[in-house]
Amino acid sequence: MTSEVIASYKLHIHVFIAIITGIEGAVTVSGSGGTGIPNQQALTLRCSYTVTPGDVVVAFSWRKREGSSTVNIASGSVTGQTVVFLDTWQNKGVFVGDYTSSLDIQLPASHVNSSHAGTYMCEVDGVSGSSYADVNATILYAPSISGLPSTYQVIELSRLMINCSTYTTPGNPSISTYRWTYGGSTVSTGSVLDRSNISRRQGGNYICTASNTQGSDSASVHVDVLYAPSISGLQGVYKVNESSRLRINCSTYTTPGNPPITTYRWTHGGSTVSTGAVLDRSNISRSQGGIYICTASNFLSPGGGSEQQGTAQVSVDVQYLDTPVLVFEKSEATENDSLTLNCNVMSHPAAELTVLNIDNDTTLAEGNTNTISYTIQRVQCLHNGTFVCSAYNRHTRTTTRASYDLDVLCAPRLDTRVPFISRLYRGLNEVASLKAAIVCNPPPVFKWLAYLDNQLVPIPNSTSHTVITSGQQSVLQVMVRQVSEYGKYSVEATNDVGRTQLVYTIAPAGAPLAPDETVIHNITSTSVWLQWQANFDGGSPQTFSVEYRASGSDWRVWKQGIPDPGQGKWLISHINSLKPNTEYMFQISARNIRGTSSNVVRDATTAGQETCSCITQVSDRLGIGVGVGLGVALPMIISLAITSVVFYRQRSVKPRGSDAVSGKRQTSINADQDIHHTYSDIGDSRRSEYEDLQASTRFREGPKEYEHLRTTDPVRSDAYQNIPTPHGSTDGPSPLYENQADTSSTSF
Repeated sequence: MTSEVIASYKLHIHVFIAIITGIEGAVTVSGSGGTGIPNQQALTLRCSYTVTPGDVVVAFSWRKREGSSTVNIASGSVTGQTVVFLDTWQNKGVFVGDYTSSLDIQLPASHVNSSHAGTYMCEVDGVSGSSYADVNATILYAPSISGLPSTYQVIELSRLMINCSTYTTPGNPSISTYRWTYGGSTVSTGSVLDRSNISRRQGGNYICTASNTQGSDSASVHVDVLYAPSISGLQGVYKVNESSRLRINCSTYTTPGNPPITTYRWTHGGSTVSTGAVLDRSNISRSQGGIYICTASNFLSPGGGSEQQGTAQVSVDVQYLDTPVLVFEKSEATENDSLTLNCNVMSHPAAELTVLNIDNDTTLAEGNTNTISYTIQRVQCLHNGTFVCSAYNRHTRTTTRASYDLDVLCAPRLDTRVPFISRLYRGLNEVASLKAAIVCNPPPVFKWLAYLDNQLVPIPNSTSHTVITSGQQSVLQVMVRQVSEYGKYSVEATNDVGRTQLVYTIAPAGAPLAPDETVIHNITSTSVWLQWQANFDGGSPQTFSVEYRASGSDWRVWKQGIPDPGQGKWLISHINSLKPNTEYMFQISARNIRGTSSNVVRDATTAGQETCSCITQVSDRLGIGVGVGLGVALPMIISLAITSVVFYRQRSVKPRGSDAVSGKRQTSINADQDIHHTYSDIGDSRRSEYEDLQASTRFREGPKEYEHLRTTDPVRSDAYQNIPTPHGSTDGPSPLYENQADTSSTSF
């Protein structure tokens, strides 16, 4: 027990009296002591002796028994009235008595602690002999704790066991109780602190307290829970483009362990590729993709320096796109053959493949795949040219291409992608350009001819005729200097596979034909609706004029310059601000730069103010006779019936069912515009009327029908969508496309 012991104590002196008989006399020694007193106060051991007469005490001593030996504590000598006290405890003894016959020898001790407990021997020496007595000192004190480590390391999830009794010196009484506290709370009432599967949250200072009836002692230990680092947040898949740089810093996603010193290692396929926190691969290749594992480690001392690890893995997805390979079964094909093409590409993820015919701007096949095939069941001449397989990788945002030149042998035929104008109308001193666009392989040889008395003759060499040929197109420019230049022309296109012939007509331009199919309907007291069909425009763009007058009045212009929607198309004009119950005349005419058509005149009487008396007159070409109802109750019924018949007739004369009127879409065209469409619905009488206007030429034997006439503006190809197209002329030496397949569609 150290001097810091606070507990109280008691001292018990057990007296052993030994009587020693000498030869001539005897000394009797007895020992005694008081009870223990509180710490830091004195303890007195008393030793008394008596002698028989004739004996003399000459010396005494105090010794403490320690095992089989004794340690001198104090000694003295007695001579007469003088006592010499030798005190190794540095305390003076107290002598009581006459020093000869009896004496109390007191042994004081200050600052009593556990080291003072034990057996003391008091010995008195006389002349005739010596005698001694043993005095036992029992001291009560608290237990003490020493040697408990200040820090105790344990690996997380292992078992923590610390036995406090191992580091405790028992007190007196020796029975002790123990208590472990953590954070102010008792966690154990025994000497052993036992925590299985300890976590890092249970680390910190633990205090052990050992107690008995005399007091307690405490000591603390810091439990240092060691654990491995952990990795979280590292994305499962990391996408990277091939040939770019892959860089992943594992420390960004690492929570350090305890101790915090961390080492890193990256492995791929079981091999170490980096010994640092950063995985850095420049110019990464597709073979370097796959699973990469980052291991963060520290060393835990209680495990004998074993390595503790935290791991995480990432799948590196290397994305790439190679140049596709485009393969055909054969590089040269004959028309109508079956031909399969294949396009393959190495791409990850799968590419968006598109196969195109560049020359025809046509997409043949497409899809999200690395392999695509397309079979052309019947190879056509328009397939001839360059095919391209385009591969696009949406992730890498790159595109690669492969091209292939297909050579399809085919006979010449009209290129339906280029407008074909077979009939041109020109005045004297105007130029007519006859254009031939051909599709074939190999390239064609062009030969221009003119019809003379139904015989084809070579184009004469003159300043009036110029031929310009480039590739698969040829143009004959004819300066119409005299009427003999009018008539039919032909061009032959020939190559090693076959030939074709195109026929053209240059006709004199003239005034348009009169409007057709005139109808008046929806007559009210103040307005009428006037409807008509556009007729042949005479070879030049035409416009329409509408005039009206009341009976006995002059003609007034209602509207002029009305655009032509195309032959056979319907136009309509709403004439209002008329007077009730008045007879009116309406006339319609067509005009172009060559002249004005004859007028078409129709009349109608507006309804009265009180009743609706409607009179509708229609063109006798429609074959509809309508009587004029003058009654009070019948006019409305008759008007409705006539209107229904008129609209039914209008639908019946429009073969393709297009719009009856498209006033907002009408537009004027240049006066010298060529004819782009063919009409076959011009009546025989109208054809005769128009042909009578034309100059007689040496090519009079040419076609008398208008099978190739076109009145549409080439910019407005939809202007005549409800006009049927004839299959060809009955005149002339041969059809226009004598050896070509169906060219009505550009699809292949």
